[in-house]
Amino acid sequence: LVNPHMVEGTGLSALCTVSDERTILAHSLDNLMEKPFTLAQIAERKKALMEFSNRANAEKIVRLLD
Repeated sequence: LVNPHMVEGTGLSALCTVSDERTILAHSLDNLMEKPFTLAQIAERKKALMEFSNRANAEKIVRLLD
């Protein structure tokens, strides 16, 4: 559950519920708390977030410095 600025340019908006209106955010939070979070969703998020890991980014820096 995020506002648009949090995911802008990241490619992560498809994995999130996005809104910038307080009432919609509050309603979405209530709905999300009642929905089960599946193993497939967890795997999808882990895959998408690999690009943002500290280890992956450190390895990119090392390769650039070599």
